[in-house]
Amino acid sequence: MTDYASQGKTREVNMTDVSNCANHQSYYTCLSRSSCADDTVIMTNFKSALITGGASGWLRQEFREIELLDEITRLRHERSLPETVRGASRRSIIREFRRWKGRHYVPNGVHPAVRWGENEIFEENDLNTAEWAIVCKRKSGTTSSATNLTPVSDSTALKRKVPLDDQPTPSKRAKFSPDGHNAVIMTTVVSPETPQYKPVGLMWDAENYSCSYDCFFTALRHIWSADPLRWNSRFTEMNVFIKELAIGIQANELNLCQFEAIRDRVRLLLHGSSPTKFPYGKSFVSMPDLAKEFLRSSQVIHEKRKRCLTCMTEDFVGIYTSTHSAIHVGDPSARSIADWLSNPFERTAYMCTRCSQRTIVFHLLFHAVPTLMYVSLEWNNRNIRISETVTVSTTHGTQHSFRLKAVIYWVAHHFTCRLISNDRIWFHDGITTGRVSIQEFHTSLADINIRGESIAIGAIYALA
Repeated sequence: MTDYASQGKTREVNMTDVSNCANHQSYYTCLSRSSCADDTVIMTNFKSALITGGASGWLRQEFREIELLDEITRLRHERSLPETVRGASRRSIIREFRRWKGRHYVPNGVHPAVRWGENEIFEENDLNTAEWAIVCKRKSGTTSSATNLTPVSDSTALKRKVPLDDQPTPSKRAKFSPDGHNAVIMTTVVSPETPQYKPVGLMWDAENYSCSYDCFFTALRHIWSADPLRWNSRFTEMNVFIKELAIGIQANELNLCQFEAIRDRVRLLLHGSSPTKFPYGKSFVSMPDLAKEFLRSSQVIHEKRKRCLTCMTEDFVGIYTSTHSAIHVGDPSARSIADWLSNPFERTAYMCTRCSQRTIVFHLLFHAVPTLMYVSLEWNNRNIRISETVTVSTTHGTQHSFRLKAVIYWVAHHFTCRLISNDRIWFHDGITTGRVSIQEFHTSLADINIRGESIAIGAIYALA
């Protein structure tokens, strides 16, 4: 019997031949089949170096991550963990925990063999996590949409009808085009530039927490309302999620369905693409994860490259490329978003191989111009100013201006948002304001970072 075949079995008398074992895991599998040490026999010589030569780098990193996860679990059990330390994956929750505790924090009781510190840093994986998705066959005669996303918008699971009580009687003159390009021709959308404009919001779902969707979708609708024809064209060219939302907004404008029904349909699409990132029930959804899916395109938007701030050495091969326009302000000393975007970088603990200084940063380079941009902020950084306008420079030498359209806030396990149009500001909370947004007459952009106990954790910009 091989070590592979013996897994899960217990042998009362375990006679083993470990001479051909390739690694210490194989040794463990063979010897741990025994019910007791007295009845275990090693019949041949073995390579002691395989179990005394030290752990590999990947195994040591695995043990370190387990130690941090153990500490996170303990603190959560003791109710000492901030609500901001959460995530849909091991990597994301560890990253948030280290942002809170500091990069050099090591829990008590970690074995010296796997401890990290100034001389041996804790390496974070910068690679994207691959997602599983069920791809359904299309009906004959249909053509696939031009998108690079895995989720399929016409799977049988998505053909769920909207409840009857969520279907207002359609107007006879309303003509809805499912391709999403000319559905609003027969109706008039009130522009944010007019005095009578009131942003449409979403009612919070208390059964399946929806505050992240409520804020983000309300903000996107606010942007769409400024120029429905132009933004409808932009939305439908980006990806299947924002295209579905654009079609739904038009249907709601034509009085064909409730906005909440559209939210639930798009949420079903997201859940089908990644059930862990976009769960149902009383779970929270990461706003950056939501922004990445909605602001994704078919081309590379930006990449990160390593650069040393001491000797200015830069790698010409990017360590990370992205097709979405959700970015994170990685420099806590930045005075404003506009100031950071003039030279965007993220600080790290890496050591430069040329000058031996720990001044390596990830420099952000834009290769294409997005139409929308989500800028994520550190949850505890109240010093950075949210700029009304920002400029993005591309590697092609062009510069493009963006205007602030919405600010996302977080407090007490709940997301809220403010909507901006020039000097007018509205507030939306799916719980307190519901389907409407309240204009704030005494709030200025200088005070936009904080609203009561709420702290700004992200800003949405639109191409001017």
